[in-house]
Amino acid sequence: MTTTELGLSLLPYAQDVLDGVQRLRRAAGAAQRSAARTVGVGGPAIAAAARQAFTVLRGR
Repeated sequence: MTTTELGLSLLPYAQDVLDGVQRLRRAAGAAQRSAARTVGVGGPAIAAAARQAFTVLRGR
């Protein structure tokens, strides 16, 4: 298999996608832990944790 010029030019974008996935996983984990700590509060707390996770992702 050979590396083409197009393939080489796409590598930075692929790394960006992988980095974004890692940030999403961390944010989702944080939201899940936050939701788990709010036992008894219900839906609004889970929604707030999800908003926080997406805010983290948008700030990248």
